[in-house]
Amino acid sequence: MKKHDVARPSVRDFVVSLKSCAKVKDIERGFQIHVEIVRLGLLERNAFIGSALVDMYSKCGNLRMAEEVFHCIWIRDVVSWNARIAGYVTHGQASKALHCYEEMQCEGMSVDEFTIVSILKSCGSLEASERGEEVYAKLIQEGFSPAENILLGNALLDMYGKCGAVAKANEVFNKLGMKDTVSWICMPNVDC
Repeated sequence: MKKHDVARPSVRDFVVSLKSCAKVKDIERGFQIHVEIVRLGLLERNAFIGSALVDMYSKCGNLRMAEEVFHCIWIRDVVSWNARIAGYVTHGQASKALHCYEEMQCEGMSVDEFTIVSILKSCGSLEASERGEEVYAKLIQEGFSPAENILLGNALLDMYGKCGAVAKANEVFNKLGMKDTVSWICMPNVDC
């Protein structure tokens, strides 16, 4: 390498930089990195970079750019879908999160626990217990167990609590293999 040659950043460098921008909500720096990624032709072909960009824009609250980037990615994985869905949930657009989940299902994408947690939060925000029940059934069908996974159990408790389904929340609470502080906080108050 000649003295004046500059090393090209690696995929890892871009992903770490975008995560840092997301963490401190530095959308201006994230946009500069985005421009460089496009200049190098990396966006469409690299799922890691695409997902990191969607996540950065979502966490910074620019859901329009997150959506734009998402549609530019050729290879979408569960991480890019989750970043998109979580962005909508975080910024109070639960209906859009559910719509994204439906799109994800139509494309045949598998879900993971982070997808389910976001969707259960959406259902709770919309007080859509019937939709939450469908997600819960899918959760069981996919082999996930809220009784064994505290993250899922707490999300289910929270959803039932926000929907006013105290008896169902109590049933989930009693089946949890392990309870943490969040479990107790999510459990709806019951008059004794």
